Amino acid sequence: MSSSIDSIDFEKEVECAINYTKAIANGLHQCLMLIDCRNRAILFASNNIYKICGIRSEEATAIGFEFFTRIIVEEHLPIIQDIDVSISHFIKDAGWEDVGNCVLSYDYHVRNGKLKRLVNQKVIPLTVNQKSDISLAICIISPMTGRFTGRILLTGTDKGITYEYSRSRKLWEVRQEICLTENEKEVLTLTAQGHAANEIADVMHKSLNTIKYYKRGIFDKMGVEKTTEAISYALDHNII
Repeated sequence: MSSSIDSIDFEKEVECAINYTKAIANGLHQCLMLIDCRNRAILFASNNIYKICGIRSEEATAIGFEFFTRIIVEEHLPIIQDIDVSISHFIKDAGWEDVGNCVLSYDYHVRNGKLKRLVNQKVIPLTVNQKSDISLAICIISPMTGRFTGRILLTGTDKGITYEYSRSRKLWEVRQEICLTENEKEVLTLTAQGHAANEIADVMHKSLNTIKYYKRGIFDKMGVEKTTEAISYALDHNII
């Protein structure tokens, strides 16, 4: 998906990337943006961005990266600053020749009037320059439930390794992935498909108490408290 670019064909890359992002946005309920990291611009924003942060797509594209300053609650702005400073250096130090084979994921609170809302943002590089700096990227912003964790993850899709950034230590560290049993995976998969606990019990030929036991085990291993958090975690880590 990613490619090296220069100034000559950058406009063509932008046009293709905008059309690509629009096509994806039409098939998803999540908020999508195409960002130009080099010029700190937002080239496209899906209309449903307004539901999350109260800023319309036309305004988001007009103000560029100031959009993030406006929507992110003040106490969480340092998270973005930490990412900006650390990500490029880490990718180069880790020897990732193709920066496009990575996905950056982090959580923060956004403002929408007087309300605060927890969201997850994924940054997926589309194009990189000759110095391996991200030029164009898709941002996917999704509402989340639960408490704020400040989680910052970087997954190398070609390496199968996930790193987590420690803000206190200023280091990227290999994340130790959890291991679910086959029964726990099946319960989580069926839950993600919208089945209630009693329906899962019927499908798996288990008692309702057993299904609840599996769910408690999943929550404990993931360190979450709600089903939606468990599903989000599983999707982020390709568990289901």
